[in-house]
Amino acid sequence: MRLPSILKRLLRCQRGASAMEYAFLCCLIVVVMVAGLKGFAGSATTTWNNVSTQVQNAVSQSAP
Repeated sequence: MRLPSILKRLLRCQRGASAMEYAFLCCLIVVVMVAGLKGFAGSATTTWNNVSTQVQNAVSQSAP
């Protein structure tokens, strides 16, 4: 096959457009997940830091 006929066939093909739509949706989902996990990680870090501080305080108060 010659290059012009391949290009014409690719331009008529709808599978490429569908693949791009799915790729765009996947990227969008990943961006939303990363943003959500970033917020969750910040609050989880704060919670575990508070737990660590409270445990250290409890241990230091119970030591003779």
